[in-house]
Amino acid sequence: MNIRTLTLELLRHGPAHNQLLSPLTRYLALIGDHSPETIHLPFEHRQFLARLRAFRGQDSGQTQDLQVEDTADMMGDLLGGIPGLIAELASGGNDPHNPHLHLEMVLSSSELALLPFELSTSPKACPSEGQPLSLHPQLTITRRVRRLGGSHIRWPEQPKILFAAADPDSPIPRQAHLLALHRVIAPWVRPYDRSDPKDRADAFQQHITYLRRASIRDIRRACERERQETGKPFTHVHILAHGVKLPKDEVRYGLVLHKVDDADRPDTVDGTRLACALGDSHRGLPEMSPTVVTIASCDAAQQGSVVGAGSSVAHVLHEAGIPLVVACQFPLSFPASIILVVEFYSQLLWGSDPRCVLTNVRQTLKARLGNDLDWASLVAYASFPQDLDEQMEGIRAARADNAVKAALEHAERALEEDSSNRLDNQKEPDTGKGAQEDSPLARSRSRLRKAKGRLEKVARDAESWGLLASSHKQEAQIVYRQGDGPACLDLLNTALRTYEKAWEMERTNHWVATQYLSMASILNHQERNLVRMWRFAAILAEFEIERDDRKARAWAHGSLAELWMIVPLLPDAENELSHERARSRAEAVRHIEKMVALMGLESFHVFSTRRQFRRYLEWFIPMTGSRLDPLGEVAEAIMERLTPPQPPADR
Repeated sequence: MNIRTLTLELLRHGPAHNQLLSPLTRYLALIGDHSPETIHLPFEHRQFLARLRAFRGQDSGQTQDLQVEDTADMMGDLLGGIPGLIAELASGGNDPHNPHLHLEMVLSSSELALLPFELSTSPKACPSEGQPLSLHPQLTITRRVRRLGGSHIRWPEQPKILFAAADPDSPIPRQAHLLALHRVIAPWVRPYDRSDPKDRADAFQQHITYLRRASIRDIRRACERERQETGKPFTHVHILAHGVKLPKDEVRYGLVLHKVDDADRPDTVDGTRLACALGDSHRGLPEMSPTVVTIASCDAAQQGSVVGAGSSVAHVLHEAGIPLVVACQFPLSFPASIILVVEFYSQLLWGSDPRCVLTNVRQTLKARLGNDLDWASLVAYASFPQDLDEQMEGIRAARADNAVKAALEHAERALEEDSSNRLDNQKEPDTGKGAQEDSPLARSRSRLRKAKGRLEKVARDAESWGLLASSHKQEAQIVYRQGDGPACLDLLNTALRTYEKAWEMERTNHWVATQYLSMASILNHQERNLVRMWRFAAILAEFEIERDDRKARAWAHGSLAELWMIVPLLPDAENELSHERARSRAEAVRHIEKMVALMGLESFHVFSTRRQFRRYLEWFIPMTGSRLDPLGEVAEAIMERLTPPQPPADR
């Protein structure tokens, strides 16, 4: 999706702090190529602070509603006084090529950060006139620090989340947030033993680090450890804590964490301390800080006093170089905090554009919580790269790829468990339509189908289409094990067509060609061009063997082993392959021995290749009957060379 960004900058003379809201102060509004416009605020500072009482629930219900509605209209009138903004907003909704608008507000003055622009009513002549502007489905409002640009930012493909929770003196919905994060990260978690809590924890630990009673030292150490062990920072940090006023003369807000030397006591942390804990304090590199920070607490985006230098927690983190900080400028309810973490991360981790995610979260808060002000409380300080659209397109494909890879691992684990159960006669096979929905095979198939659905929408290169074809093949193996032969054949034919599409996209990919030939042979396709394709795929793989890349050579040997093994299945009306047929077994075994010599029996290359050839013995040959019998002896010889020796049995 192409999103057009409108940058509205509000400027005034003088330092950022020590200026009260006043109708006498002139602000210069700049937007795009439009002429600068001078605007004035319609209220005094003291009047506005009195209005804020309504946002904190300190007025009666009727007074609160009137104050909120009146403030929203005043903010709408303020924005409506900028002709350039009105022109852009009015024309943006009619642009079919850029239907979504991103209003980026650059506020250089502390007193302007007090204003709830996110609450504003849509000005006259704008889309959804008279309705909340930030709830328009095709508009996103963010704030940005003037000095922070986004040109250097690379949005992370592989998320690693730090979840820091703190409740030294009052409860928080910790378990609900942890469960939500586990659910949204689950599509990428490796298989684990469901009966082993430690194995489950280790699997999720690869994606989420959880600090149950977080202190500022815990957060700093966790960030430093992640950078040292992986060479990268946490990509996302989610903080769940209470927000309170800092113990100073001026009204500022901070987060209540656990005290370093006494976890039962509170430690109120301001934005500067938190920024130092999250960032790379030794080198000061912006790329070694998180890309996204979400703060589920009250007032984390509340400016507070404007007299002395200083800003909200969210503003300070953004100013320290964190590209996207999502927080709240007013009190945040428990239900809203849970909706925030569920809706935000469930979309963002799949590669949805963060600007669209913010709009969707705000709309969900309004729809689910009605008249509560959580939707207007949400503030995003954001600095996005100019090529964000292109980056997100690649990230969506990468995230879908990784979800399919994880689903394939789960499917393989389920098939192994099913095979073991059949051999041990511990339970009846999971077959037929009456199979339990909660069986390992059924669960793995459901996971695989969801992952495939994502990948089908975003696949854009031969590797992704080849992976999609592999997922069709894996699902076919599951339904074959469940006893559904027709569905198995349908999925295998789908896999064949998908491998063909991948091959059309990249004619130099020997793996894709090999898998297409394997599927065509198993399904007894008789096209004459299969022989020519076989020769071409073998040449491509032979060229890969000449490379210096040891891993690439190993994969090429694996392709050649499979190519030589399927030679007897290829249509050969004119005996073009008579010489190859005579050599097929010896060549297949030779290439497997070369792979093992290169990578070792414990390598992933050998593991993956062993899994592929086991399919012939356990699935393809039994499924097709005598036609594939010639492959059985070759596959068994290959499996002998791919299988690590078993340790001697205890006596």
